[in-house]
Amino acid sequence: MQGRKTFEERLFTNFLLSDRVPADNFYRRLKDTLDLRFIYKATAKYYGREGQESIDPAVFFKLILVGYLENLGSDRRIINTASMRLDILYFIGYTLEEPLPWHSTLSRTRQLYSDDVFRELFKRVLKECINKGMVSGRRQAVVLTPYKTGQESENRFVTVKLGKYGKRKKIIHTRRAIKPSPGSRARRLHGDVSQV
Repeated sequence: MQGRKTFEERLFTNFLLSDRVPADNFYRRLKDTLDLRFIYKATAKYYGREGQESIDPAVFFKLILVGYLENLGSDRRIINTASMRLDILYFIGYTLEEPLPWHSTLSRTRQLYSDDVFRELFKRVLKECINKGMVSGRRQAVVLTPYKTGQESENRFVTVKLGKYGKRKKIIHTRRAIKPSPGSRARRLHGDVSQV
């Protein structure tokens, strides 16, 4: 006999978010790894002592981090994705019943903080992830930086040797990218040919 599933929404349910997110889930591991208590001190100067409470700064930065990790292009998409994913809800410390912040709250809060706060957060998160073995890669990075020289714009490929925590040790070499011909599948780099 063919079975049929019918959905009946329950008014009350016994549900623990932590039971539904596997132990090896990336966001669960990230939640266990990150200690974002320093954010409260770093952002305290941006808030007054009276008025309506803001979004928790740690939640804000976690949502921004989710946006970068998931390659989400807008604050609206960050909130929509977070509302549908149990692992992200667990990471930011929300339950299924709690309403997430409005996407415009993320936009306004982002404008409130200086670049130094974001830079410090990135350094701390990267350092903690490296220490816990979640991030590796100390060999090299290739950066494509467009800049103007004289009248024309060039792209340069820069190979950088990285030290501990991603600090630049030295620039190994730079090469000017020569624009490939329209029908070509190869990009010529001062004598080298690398497939595109």
